[in-house]
Amino acid sequence: MEIGSLLRQIRTNKALTLADVADEDISSSYLSKVERGQNDITVTKLIHLLRRLETTPEEFLYLATNGLSLGYGDRDRFLETYFGKTTSMSIDPKKIPQIIKALKSEEEKARIFFEKAPSLKHKLAVNGRAILAILFQSLFVEDRHELPVRPDLTHVAEQYLQRLDNWGELDLYFFMLFSIAMPASTQRRLLTIAIKRSHYYRHFTNTPLLLLNLLENQVMLELTRQDTKTAAHYLAQLEKALDKQPSAEFALWARFHQAELYVRNGQHKQAATLLDQNIQMATTLKLRDLADMFSYARPIILNEPPTSVYKYFHIMIGTLEETA
Repeated sequence: MEIGSLLRQIRTNKALTLADVADEDISSSYLSKVERGQNDITVTKLIHLLRRLETTPEEFLYLATNGLSLGYGDRDRFLETYFGKTTSMSIDPKKIPQIIKALKSEEEKARIFFEKAPSLKHKLAVNGRAILAILFQSLFVEDRHELPVRPDLTHVAEQYLQRLDNWGELDLYFFMLFSIAMPASTQRRLLTIAIKRSHYYRHFTNTPLLLLNLLENQVMLELTRQDTKTAAHYLAQLEKALDKQPSAEFALWARFHQAELYVRNGQHKQAATLLDQNIQMATTLKLRDLADMFSYARPIILNEPPTSVYKYFHIMIGTLEETA
């Protein structure tokens, strides 16, 4: 439906005349021409007009797209452009060859697109998929127990993010996905930029918990880097953010990471108690995926060395399947 026709439909549905809607900024004649498609309308005037029509921008977009679901589905579709289809990462040795094959296939498809049409978007897609393949190879095949630091693959993403005046929702997820292969100092500097701009995130209606997501991911990154002190620093920031934006899910993640820190400080008893409580609370709140995750991670955290954190590494690499 054309914008003008939709605006007229909204107006007539609300039993408003052109004169009812018109004011000193939008005249009746101007609005009439917009409705008939004879005049264009700027974004600023459109927002003003929606207020006059007592309609929110969200409702207008919903009507304009015929109820098409917007939000995470679109975010995932955008991210798939850069990182390929979601691949389930398994630590089952029998599944490793097919996972490597799938990751390499996604990387090759992106490379072909880039060779046909060189662009920043296609270059980022090649590098992003290469990072996922290298990550899996490093952690699950070569058993290196450390994140792959590949500035040769992340530099183009760093430049892209640094030159933006502000980051949108996709850019923030994009940053988190590339974070695993960035040099730690560069990644932390970009995180500081993201946090400073966090007051803008309230406008992202699909991601009210985005700041919590950023901070929780950062704690996980620091634990994987074996930097306990820095992990504790970001965990404190996460807990402070939770005071302003309560979330049962992220509160449980904060407690989970606290248990990890207890173990690394030699406090195994406190860690076991906290993990058991977390499993019970997640189960009670019917957060089944979290309860399963905590149950899976519990023996690893309590009985294996800190380098085994990669076994339940959950940032951007999909779902780890427990070996049979």
